[in-house]
Amino acid sequence: MTGLPAGAAPFEMDTQVLGPAPNGQFGIAVALSEDTAAVGSLYSPRVRGATQPNTGSVYVYARGGDGWVFLQRLAPPDFAKDYSSDPNLGLSASLAISDNTLAVAAPGRRDLQGRMGAVYIFSRRNGRWIQRGTLTVNSQPYHNPFASAVALQGRTLVVGAREDNIPGHPSDGGFAYVFESFGDRWVQRAKLLSGNVPSYFRTTCVAIDGDTIAVGGSGSVHVFARNGLAWNRQAQITATNGTGFGNSVSLSGDTLAVGAPSDGNGTAYIYIRVGQRWQFEGRLTFGYRSQFGHKVVLHQGANGLEVMVSAPSYNPEQYRYDTRRQGGAHLFARTPEGWLLKQQFLAPPHASNGDRFGHAIDFKGDTAIISTPYRSSSGATYIFQRAN
Repeated sequence: MTGLPAGAAPFEMDTQVLGPAPNGQFGIAVALSEDTAAVGSLYSPRVRGATQPNTGSVYVYARGGDGWVFLQRLAPPDFAKDYSSDPNLGLSASLAISDNTLAVAAPGRRDLQGRMGAVYIFSRRNGRWIQRGTLTVNSQPYHNPFASAVALQGRTLVVGAREDNIPGHPSDGGFAYVFESFGDRWVQRAKLLSGNVPSYFRTTCVAIDGDTIAVGGSGSVHVFARNGLAWNRQAQITATNGTGFGNSVSLSGDTLAVGAPSDGNGTAYIYIRVGQRWQFEGRLTFGYRSQFGHKVVLHQGANGLEVMVSAPSYNPEQYRYDTRRQGGAHLFARTPEGWLLKQQFLAPPHASNGDRFGHAIDFKGDTAIISTPYRSSSGATYIFQRAN
């Protein structure tokens, strides 16, 4: 840990949660709110009535007086109908949580017509999470266009789609849908990027903050601003070397973070909005071939603006050719001197090469969650609290 700003306490590990099923990839996705943590597991025990042994689940934990405790396992009932023929593409590729709503992406969910991809909406009622809806789109059978990523804030949900496969039309590049909720009903408000990106563009991530949306993938990030009911393109930010730029994105006010894990040793780029234009502010990197920038999360709080950047191939001993790439995450803070490293989160002492600590991260205020889905045989997730 270096460069710790005065008055900002470091994080300490609060809770370790081990995966409940062998080879479950527990922690393939995580999401965090003030009092709730959601952890996706790509493989999990069979849903009652299902013919597939591994359907994927989301495990929900609640913060209590004695720490974080298991609350509920979520697995949509239609998985019991054996829609998903490939368990490797099961539930929980991406999660988003806001207030009393949880969105779960299932890009491998296939309906009886062969249309792939769905987003399951859960609402919290009296302390329990209940499924309130399933979002799908009309798509070409046996393609995987919908639910490559989700981002949720308040009543607005953004859903990424890797490619545009509409019946009767040639394949186009990736895009994103915007939905708005009215009670338990979700209405599509916009379809972003369709027909305006090259055919090789694949949406890998989405982010929303207030009236701004960012859609990233295949070497570029597209930023949209809300004007009334319309979402208008504000900027297209393109990598100079095209090496993983747009693998992850995060927004906070007028700041945008973009991950590029295959840019050299891995890089996180920071941009700021001045008026209606986005300008380059800085470039963060850490470690040798660490995949730094695999995930990025911005947060504005009592300690100012901070960004957490994951590096799931990070080796703390910095040996260039060894096999001890256990993973890590790094927290930076914006200061008058620029972005300074605030804290390193290292893989636990028992970690092994390939555990990918930092594969998924989230960060809200004084709480951070970091997963290692390939740890041992089941995966694990760690929740950290900022020390008082």
